[in-house]
This record gives sequence, structure tokens and C-alpha cells, in this order.
Amino acid sequence: MSIVGKNGFLFYAIPGSKECPYLQYTGKYADPITYYVRKKALDFILKAQMHSEQNNAQFLMVVMPNKINIYPDMLPEKRAFRQQGFLAEELEAAARSSTPEVNFLYLQHALTEYRGKLSYPLYFAQDTHWNYLGAYCGMKAILDRLELKWPETWPLPENASPDTTGNKLSSGDLMSRAPAGTPAVWEPDYRIDIPTQGLKRTDIDNNHFIIENPNAFDQREVLVFRDSFFAALCPYFGAYFRKVHFYTGEYDAEAVEKTKPQLVIYSRVARQLPYFYKHKIR
Repeated sequence: MSIVGKNGFLFYAIPGSKECPYLQYTGKYADPITYYVRKKALDFILKAQMHSEQNNAQFLMVVMPNKINIYPDMLPEKRAFRQQGFLAEELEAAARSSTPEVNFLYLQHALTEYRGKLSYPLYFAQDTHWNYLGAYCGMKAILDRLELKWPETWPLPENASPDTTGNKLSSGDLMSRAPAGTPAVWEPDYRIDIPTQGLKRTDIDNNHFIIENPNAFDQREVLVFRDSFFAALCPYFGAYFRKVHFYTGEYDAEAVEKTKPQLVIYSRVARQLPYFYKHKIR
């Protein structure tokens, strides 16, 4: 099911999901996040972090916001929608106060700020995902959190001129859930031109590929556990780090122990947070 909003915007609706603002939008507030759910989720992230650190790798959990949290004004009307009370926000607050502190980055704050600065969209109007410009802004926030230097040859997000003629990154996945007769909107992927000479991609299997860059800014080997949202970040990570393993799926202890990376990124879009911690790390 898709919510049809303004200017061709579509939004992903998952009735029953505590992390999907559809229930808030309709005025049927979801039940509060329970202490049990918050504790289980935080414990899972902490366990992944401690496992990474035991294997000599820095760890960061990165959560990408749902599109509706960045573009609430694109809903057909502002009925009872609110921007608080979701698991991502509760985990962010709990991570800061936990002992040991959990390395957790929720990108809603950075993307909301960049939306105010930029004249280009950060998400596709008729797709769940962000575009390459949105991911570029996310990359800046991730490097800032890791205290890594922004490359001098890369324009800052607020100064970037994205390609407005390129193909779409994804397939407009919300159109298949939209009411019949919903008009399609043409939209480019807003790809950012950065140096990518020398990058080599090796596909290991359907769920694992590697990007190597001999001219990387950072010479570390990185392991990323990703979902579909991270696809737009892959070329930026591949251009920045010497070697990046991209795994589709949840945190996998064996992959960390086999790869022996210096940095582990575990990423999820916010609406998946109520479900990921049910997986076992081992």
C-alpha cells in the first residue's frame, strides 16, 4: 500500500509497523515502544559492536530515515503526523547514555538540515529510497561521525551540482503499490561526479561483492552489512576506502572474523529496526 502525496510523492505504508509513520499519519497512534523492544534492539547492537572491537575493528551502526520523516510536508494533508516516538530516536538516545556507549548514528538530523540547504530532492518521489545526492549527504555525516577527513577533490554536499540527466537508481518500487491511475514522475538519480579511477569490483556471490581502490583516501579495509538503502552509498564508500566488502544481510560474526576489517558498518533503514534484532549474531 502506498500513500499518494503532493507533487507525485508516494510513501511506503506498513499498517501495524511501529516504525512506519503511516499509523501516526492516519491518526491511529501506534503503541509506545516497549522497554523490552528497546532493550533487545540496543543489546543486539552492543553485542555486534563488542564483537567487532574484539576483532580489532571500529564499529558504527548507521540508520537511514524513512522518506516520510524527511518529507512530511509532502503528505496529502498533515493529519496528526508527528516526528517523534519512533524506535530509531529512542535507540539514539539510549545509545548515548548506555555503558559502554553504543556507536549509533541516525541520519535524520543531517538529512533534514541538508534538505533545507539544497534545491534538489534527497529521495525519489515514487521510490522508497534516497537518491545519490541523499546518500552523498549521508556519506558526509558518516565521515564526520568517524572523524575522517572529507576529500578535497569532492565537492561538499551543499556545493555539489548533481547530474540531472542520469537514469533512476531504482525502479520506482512504490508505484506497484499505488492506486490505479497514479501518474508516473520522471526523476534522475542525482549522481555526484567524484573521482572513481582505478576502482575494481569483484562479485563473490549474490550477497557479497568487493570494491577495491588503490588510490583511496583511507587505506583501511571495511566491512559493510547493508540493506537496499545502502546501494547509493556503495560507490562513495568504494572511492573513499582501500577495500570494502559489501554484504547484504544482518551482522555476521563469521564474516567479520574471516575478513578481519579495521572498520565495520552495520546499516539499516529505520522501518526495519523493529525486526533486525530478532536475528542471531552467531
